[in-house]
Amino acid sequence: MGEETERDALQALRYSPPQVSLTNYITLLFAWTELKLGYDGWMPAVDAQVVIRIAGDAQLQTLDGKTIELPPFALVGPLSTTVRMVASPGYRAIGAGLTPGGLRTLFRVPASELVDRAIDLGGFFGLAGLDQVVQQAGDLRAPHHGWKVIEDLLFDRLWQVSPVNDERVLAVDRWLRSSLNPSVDRLAEILDLSPRQTARFTATSHGLSPKLLAIRRRAQSAAEHFALAAPDERDLAYLGYSDQSHMIRDFRRFIGTTPARFINAEDVARHAFAGPKTVGATLI
Repeated sequence: MGEETERDALQALRYSPPQVSLTNYITLLFAWTELKLGYDGWMPAVDAQVVIRIAGDAQLQTLDGKTIELPPFALVGPLSTTVRMVASPGYRAIGAGLTPGGLRTLFRVPASELVDRAIDLGGFFGLAGLDQVVQQAGDLRAPHHGWKVIEDLLFDRLWQVSPVNDERVLAVDRWLRSSLNPSVDRLAEILDLSPRQTARFTATSHGLSPKLLAIRRRAQSAAEHFALAAPDERDLAYLGYSDQSHMIRDFRRFIGTTPARFINAEDVARHAFAGPKTVGATLI
């Protein structure tokens, strides 16, 4: 992809933190304000997202070549690999990253049924609701209007459902943040489950096995570190990797690029980790 197209994508991709009352359910709000030249590049593997298309078309492709078609009102992920995003010129969209608890409460869909997939949310909100969202979001020149629309939509959804306050889901989140190499055996102890039961639980709650969650999280943490740290603060050992080849393999699998390119290039992959922090939002 050319530098001009990359600059166009960087200018289009915007972030915002959610309202405090939604932070248990939403990690961040994002917008593709307008891709004048379209986009064809790799995006990192993240948890579930709501994506509402305002104009244009886009699809995702996993590392193994599986295509994830995005309906106008999509619930996407969680993602087990980096995905190649192919979007048409003029593409505009708003969306929200969901916490595992947010996915569980708002949509009642087991994460295991969504891994590397997208489903149409029209049935949850109705076509009239979708049309209203698109109309109210406008052209996204002021993306905060679109973000307010999607927050109002999710607030309405919260009024319709009962919160699912499963402390074990939060325990998995805390476990992932407890170490650069969290112990799978330790998670089984925390949840008071057998290793097999633990794997079944995280598949339902987060979409992936404990081991894969930990590996993905480590790659994400390394990417965030590289995106934000000064050059003299970048420390391979600190990131939990025993050797560079291991880190390169994980980066390719979950971030969609190599560490060297990630550090040196101003591209969407890096912006996906640095950008949210600059506005106080949380990607991971």
